[in-house]
Amino acid sequence: MNRPTLKQIQEMVDTDLAIDRTELEAESARSPQIHNKYLRLYTETRNILHSLRLEKSRVKKLKWLYYNGKLSQEELESKGLEPFQHKVLKTDLATFFDADDDLQKLDAKILMNQEVEKYLQIVLSQISNRQWTIRNMIEWLKFTNGVN
Repeated sequence: MNRPTLKQIQEMVDTDLAIDRTELEAESARSPQIHNKYLRLYTETRNILHSLRLEKSRVKKLKWLYYNGKLSQEELESKGLEPFQHKVLKTDLATFFDADDDLQKLDAKILMNQEVEKYLQIVLSQISNRQWTIRNMIEWLKFTNGVN
């Protein structure tokens, strides 16, 4: 199963967090399942972020070896790389890392997953507050109907 995108998660949240005012008891009972759904997504996102950060460290090491000319011909061939023809100064390595396509792709994946993580943190907080909202709605209905 494919992991949902941020947009798909946002659409799911729009549906899942909507409260049916005529079914407050059922909505209250649904809250733990909704929380679990988004907690799983949050945990999965955190695990993916951890894996991406580890992958970035491995790729960065490979690129360091590559830009410093320390990869053997066999290693270059196995990675599908051509020999790097320039001498890179230590002070210039950060520039090469910043411009490297593989590292940029990993950075983009990390950034996107960080955004999903932040969004899910907020959603989990809203789900926790959902019970208070439902309780307040019930209290308001009691008040407007003259029930103590």
